[in-house]
Amino acid sequence: MDSTDLLFRRQFILAPKELTSFRKWKNDKLSNGYHVSVHPDLQYLRVQRGDDFIICLGYILDPLNPSWTDSDIINQFFRLFKTKNELFDYLNTKGGRYVIIGYLKKEFFILNDPAGFRQVFYMFDSSSDLWCASQPVIIAEMFGLSSDIEVEKDLLSIPLFNRTNEYWYPGQLTAYREIKHLIPNHYLNINSGKQIRFWPEETIGKIDIDEGLEITSVLLRGIMESACRRFKMALAITSGLDSRILLAACKDVCKSINYITHTRPGLDTNCNDIRLPSVMLKELGLKHEIIGHSEIIDPDFEKFFRRNVTMARKTKGLNAYAIFRYLKTVKTEMMVANGVCGEITRHFYFLPKVISINGKSLAALAGMSGSEIAVEQFEKWLSESNEISKTGISLLDLFYWEQRLGNWAAMSYSEYDIAFDSFSPMNCRKLIQCMLETDNKFRKPPKYMFHKMLIEKMWPQTAEFSINPSDNMVSAIKTRIKRTTLHHIYKTIKYIPHSTLFNKAGVRYGNCDNDRIIS
Repeated sequence: MDSTDLLFRRQFILAPKELTSFRKWKNDKLSNGYHVSVHPDLQYLRVQRGDDFIICLGYILDPLNPSWTDSDIINQFFRLFKTKNELFDYLNTKGGRYVIIGYLKKEFFILNDPAGFRQVFYMFDSSSDLWCASQPVIIAEMFGLSSDIEVEKDLLSIPLFNRTNEYWYPGQLTAYREIKHLIPNHYLNINSGKQIRFWPEETIGKIDIDEGLEITSVLLRGIMESACRRFKMALAITSGLDSRILLAACKDVCKSINYITHTRPGLDTNCNDIRLPSVMLKELGLKHEIIGHSEIIDPDFEKFFRRNVTMARKTKGLNAYAIFRYLKTVKTEMMVANGVCGEITRHFYFLPKVISINGKSLAALAGMSGSEIAVEQFEKWLSESNEISKTGISLLDLFYWEQRLGNWAAMSYSEYDIAFDSFSPMNCRKLIQCMLETDNKFRKPPKYMFHKMLIEKMWPQTAEFSINPSDNMVSAIKTRIKRTTLHHIYKTIKYIPHSTLFNKAGVRYGNCDNDRIIS
């Protein structure tokens, strides 16, 4: 591979005019006058029916029809359906990482996979034409935009941005005033430039645990089988719960998968995240490969990495380069699966009942206390999502899904695109909804009964090994403390300064039956 091929690898542009900036990219003129430009390493499919068309950027997986290709899935839609809303419903059972550009019955729109892992950013130009791209920096470079000084001043003043490498932009915000980000569970009307929520529309039902386990296991196993039919697969595995669920889902295709664990500073081979997978996989007759972390990055690789993703994070660059070197060594491309998305169903965010849910308390949860812009973005999201509480879904679970996953995790996927394509088997709206429809008493920490029963159901032998065991006495004690009433009281006191209102008589903002005590 020519090193210049790493520039904007696996990215795309949807533009109102033809682009000639990227010589090697695929360029496709659409019947409505728009143009799509796609990096050669990003899968591209357009299916046309008269004036109507659907474009798939990336890949879609059908767990109920694992042998189907992207073309099979899109063509099946056109055989059965016609409208935009029917497409949204059709995609609910699908997995993958994709962007869909649709033109149906004169409606022109764009949406992405349930978690927004194939990102979409957009901007109106001076002629009121809309431009979309996989990263803000592509549009910014084309139009000579500068980053928003007010945004920089606000966000760079908080510890999440100036002391960590896990920062992310809240809401629809980007580093550029003119460019916005598409939030999960929304589509973008390309003519109006408005983001419109399409899920959830109906009340989230309740199902018994046996039905939930059956539906979830069928979907997970089907998605894994579909992925293994399409790609050379690698599964990132640790001692954690989500990677164990994915391993269990791989029972029928386990021999076709590479199992890898990437080390990090402070994580040696004696740590449980390395030692336990090695022991477990050996017992299962599977090979485990350990990829050492990088202390430095090749200068050319780093140059493209930092240019490819707006505000790219250094630690993700080190991770990407380590796996890039590994793939060079084994001389093959791999789709790397991980368990991101599972946290949606495990009450990741918690607020004490006496604290109201508002922009300030959400900013505190997200580690953005002190940012007026974050508070503003989260208040906007709340005002537009308030009706959703009537469907029965927890606003805090939805907040984790649409804000943290759709920004923080999605940014990681984009950062890793320079080295490999990524995949979360749990990134399926029907699967997530099914888990949320089971009684939350089975999904609560610390037991996570539903998740452990799911592992047992799919591959009992994998349930015999410990999940997330503590590496030492100190970490074990900390874990125990986090599950006590004392820690609950501490969290209540902690969040009081970040809430403008107390809930009266235990009334909460929407359905927020969360009791996870977070660190």
